[in-house]
Amino acid sequence: AFDGTSLYYDRCGDSKIYRIDPITAALVDVGGDGGIFDTGLALPEKPNALAFDAKRNGLWIGAQTCNVTGMPIYFWDFDDNSVTLMFTIPFGLLNPATGASFLGLCFTDGLAYNENDPSTDADDELWFSDDVNANLGVFKATTCPGASPCGDLVTGYDATTVDASLGFLSGLAVGGSNLYMGNNGGGDVFRASIPALALVDTFVSADDRQEDMECDPKTFGVEVMWVRTTPQGGANPDVITAYEIEPKTCGLGGGG
Repeated sequence: AFDGTSLYYDRCGDSKIYRIDPITAALVDVGGDGGIFDTGLALPEKPNALAFDAKRNGLWIGAQTCNVTGMPIYFWDFDDNSVTLMFTIPFGLLNPATGASFLGLCFTDGLAYNENDPSTDADDELWFSDDVNANLGVFKATTCPGASPCGDLVTGYDATTVDASLGFLSGLAVGGSNLYMGNNGGGDVFRASIPALALVDTFVSADDRQEDMECDPKTFGVEVMWVRTTPQGGANPDVITAYEIEPKTCGLGGGG
């Protein structure tokens, strides 16, 4: 995730989120935490895909595994450093576009926040995809936690309608009318228009396993997409790469 100043990432089996400088990769200390924030999320959940929400000033967090009812979605509030369970995507919830569950491997690879109209909270959305799963879900991000419409399903998509390789959908990013999707193991990032989910273009990030992505219109003077990747067959190092993208195609923290 990217908050306009710092990058955030996490690791498998680790409850911590790391905050780093996007140029130097040095840990960024905030309030004496040394750049490392412990979410307190215990096994087996722990933080996985992240999405910055500029309106609420914090990170949405998808977990590394499901609980007994489904996939928990948390929020780290930067103002008070609280981590709160916002809603759970249940196992039995089916994608209206495919008739299949949004959950399979229960490993949140894609998470993206979309504000839509900045004058209201009513249409705030959280986009979600499970590991290598074409079932893409859009959920309400309002009236959290624990109360409807928070977590209510807005709509579902079949990512393979954009490209067959998105049967292995992994990372997600949203910017206005643009949705970016990675095909795990294929080395491609696809841009589609929303809400129609029609292919616009593609860029290649090499033969890597894309994980989550996020927009950054601030760091380099040009607009970039950060892509977290794991090299195929490698030792899973922390690799986060910035790719220049077309201007005005992906905003900061859910903005257009």
